[in-house]
Amino acid sequence: KDHVTTQQARRELATQFMEQATKNSENNRLVQSSILIQHAENFDATAPGLADAQKTIAAALERQELERIEKERLATIAALKQDTLAKARSEKVDDALKFLSLLKIYLLPDDPFLTTEGPEALSQAYASIAMRTKRRADSIQKDYIGQRDTYLAALTSIKTNLKKLEDELGFKTKPTTDI
Repeated sequence: KDHVTTQQARRELATQFMEQATKNSENNRLVQSSILIQHAENFDATAPGLADAQKTIAAALERQELERIEKERLATIAALKQDTLAKARSEKVDDALKFLSLLKIYLLPDDPFLTTEGPEALSQAYASIAMRTKRRADSIQKDYIGQRDTYLAALTSIKTNLKKLEDELGFKTKPTTDI
């Protein structure tokens, strides 16, 4: 067993560590506070207020960790929302749907992003894709109609010119099909 003077010195050191831990925790330096509390315990595990300080620091560390987790969650949600909207704007609908389904993990089912904003962005993407596809199909159809009309005009011209040639030369060419 330690001498009384040694016990008093150890208690004094433990008290100093606890005081410094309190100052650090007030400055939100909780990890350092926890380390100082451990040092205090090493010097005097029965120091007055040590158990309460340990509980206080542990609770503060837990709150801090929960706050960090919540900040990460909110940052993840913000990033997923941004990615969903960006993919929808760039008409990468499959990717946007993947991000939207990931958001279902983090958001409540009635969240406005899941019920309104995300689906609206996707519907805009689908509408844009559909309009572009329609314009392309219309263009192809116009090209086809133009080519058909040109072909028919050429056939009519050939038929007319053959008729003139027959009349001028006085003989019949092979019969042509009707146009």
